[in-house]
Formats: sequence, C-alpha cells, structure tokens
Amino acid sequence: MLMPEMKRLAKTAFSFFRLRQAKINEQERMIHDLQKQCREQEKESGKINQQLLAWKDERTELVALRNFVYQMKIEDGSPVVSDDSIDSMKKAIMDKDVIIIGGYINWHNKLRRIFPKWTFLLTEEFKTVDGKMLENKEKVYFFTDHMNHMAYGKFVAACRERNIEFGYLATINKNQLIQRVYEDLCD
Repeated sequence: MLMPEMKRLAKTAFSFFRLRQAKINEQERMIHDLQKQCREQEKESGKINQQLLAWKDERTELVALRNFVYQMKIEDGSPVVSDDSIDSMKKAIMDKDVIIIGGYINWHNKLRRIFPKWTFLLTEEFKTVDGKMLENKEKVYFFTDHMNHMAYGKFVAACRERNIEFGYLATINKNQLIQRVYEDLCD
C-alpha cells in the first residue's frame, strides 16, 4: 500500500514540477520580450536625442540669421556715427580674435590693413581649410553676399561642433562693419 501511495505522490510532484517549469518558461519568455522592448525603446530614445540636438543646432543658426536680418533693418535706417566714435570702436575690437569667411579679396585686403590680427578666408579656400582654424575664435562672421553653400555648411557645422558663436555680415561699408562687430563683442 505504501508503494501505490508513493507513485501517486511522485505523479503529483512531477505534475506540479511540470506546471512550475511551464510558468518559469513563460516568465522567461516575458522577460526576454520585455528586454527586447527595452532595447528598442533605448534605440528610439537615442534617435530622438539626436534629432533634438540637430534641432538645437538649427535653432542657433536661425537665431543668428534672425539677428542678422534685424541688424540689416537697423543699419538701413541707422544714423551716421562720428569718426571719433568709429576710431574708438576700432581700437576696442582690434585685438579681438575674429574670422570673416566670404567676401571679396579687395575687401579682405582693406580690412587686413585695419585689423591685422583678424583672419580672413575666401570661400574658394574652404576645401583646403580645416575647421580647427576656428578654435579659440571669439566670433566667426559669414559675409553672405559672397559665399558658396558648401563653405557655409562646412563652417557652420564646425562652429556648432566647437561651440563657437557666429554671425553674419552683409555690408562692405567699413564703418558699419566696425560698428556691427563692436556691438557684438563689446556691448
């Protein structure tokens, strides 16, 4: 009589074991599925973060462009600044570490005489220039009247990558340029 009772208990224990094993297997599948979902969510989160960074970069550029357009409107109706005032502005910005990208060679040469420490880059030279030349610059200016899109794209990306402030110039008038740079860097 002990033997049939043991068989019944063994059958019951084995059935219980199979049920437990089935539940464990089901829970392991659920864990695997949840881990897979978690990896997919992390991947999606990474994509969203990259998009957010790209939008922040675009916003920086758009703010600079908005300020540029606003400045152009002001310059169109701005009063003439005295020569003494321009001279003091010139002295204040002379030692600033500025680079101007774009523009005409004659304009660059005129500005080089006034600001020998500044860097001037013709857009045709952008292929041979590395973005490292922008490092430690206080401000990068793009002369929008004479610039190609490839150079612009390359240098805006380099400015963003290095967290360098940039702006736009649209005048060849030296006094307006001096006033603009002064307002950006000294006001």
